[in-house]
Amino acid sequence: MDQAYRPRKQPVQERSRATVDAILEGAAQVLERQGYAKTTTNAIAQRAGVSIGSLYEYFPDKNAVFAALKEKLHRAQFEKVVHRMSLEPTTTPQTVLRQLLQARIEVALEQPDVVAILEQEVPASVFATEREEDFASFSALMSAFAERYTNQIRIKNMKVAIPLGIQMVDLIIAHMATHRRAELKDPAFLEELSDMMCRYILKGSV
Repeated sequence: MDQAYRPRKQPVQERSRATVDAILEGAAQVLERQGYAKTTTNAIAQRAGVSIGSLYEYFPDKNAVFAALKEKLHRAQFEKVVHRMSLEPTTTPQTVLRQLLQARIEVALEQPDVVAILEQEVPASVFATEREEDFASFSALMSAFAERYTNQIRIKNMKVAIPLGIQMVDLIIAHMATHRRAELKDPAFLEELSDMMCRYILKGSV
């Protein structure tokens, strides 16, 4: 992600954080109603109930707002996943994988139309650095998972397998959230996806 797509500054005080949250929520609402091409910073500011000057105090353009919005959505997902990873060590790896996937699905279903537009309409270059940081964070979590259950992992090259697995799951869930949302909500989908990932990762699951 080009430097221009980053916020001008990070909010520190509670009031400034509330302003940024309002801008991001306004951006999500305008994006959902008008799409990427027709969304402007003026429309975002108006929907957020802030002045255009306040918006530009934190964001140089609408792409920087969308980058921050996607980061916020991914942070919510990451926090859910971290919670799942804090389960008792006696939890089976199958249960942990299932709950990790459930967390990913839950986040995808919270604002599915916004997520779909971010994925399909906003240029991928806007999210380049954010995606790299997201991969790094989830890779660290999955490495911790592999260490916890090292005797049950069948994959030999985790350095290759972890980003491959993350990308595969993201593509599947993003596609389902956009085109087959009802099926994504079906518990049977979670069971099948969990089974697929267990077969990919764990010994004795083939």
